[in-house]
Amino acid sequence: MTMYVQDELERYGESVPYQFGGLYVDEDTFVALFTMDLDQHRAALRDRLSGQRGWRVQRGDRTWREVEQANAAVQRILWDTCQHPDVHTIGITMRDGQFVISVGIDPFDSDRADQLKHVTQPNPVVIEHQGPIVFA
Repeated sequence: MTMYVQDELERYGESVPYQFGGLYVDEDTFVALFTMDLDQHRAALRDRLSGQRGWRVQRGDRTWREVEQANAAVQRILWDTCQHPDVHTIGITMRDGQFVISVGIDPFDSDRADQLKHVTQPNPVVIEHQGPIVFA
């Protein structure tokens, strides 16, 4: 049943891409993010999932498309220019129930983090300490 719930949430979200903010798991509950009309989406999903448990609707700050576009833009800004050798990772992650763009740098200091936030504007990013990934 879990895969059914996940599949239905994803299918429904893909049918409203202009409001769908993505899907994640919080403990044993699927959370579908929508940027607006939460009651409408909740009702539509309740009809689709008739009696299924283990899911909820929550407000998302941005659509999934916007998150993916921001991630691609930050990658272009920081990696394509080759001007930021201290940047080791860029990707989409979860913070406080929202998808965000995470940038891992080494060495880390708050001034450098602020510089990178400025360079990547208007895309909101979280700058964290993360050294280079080493494959053994």
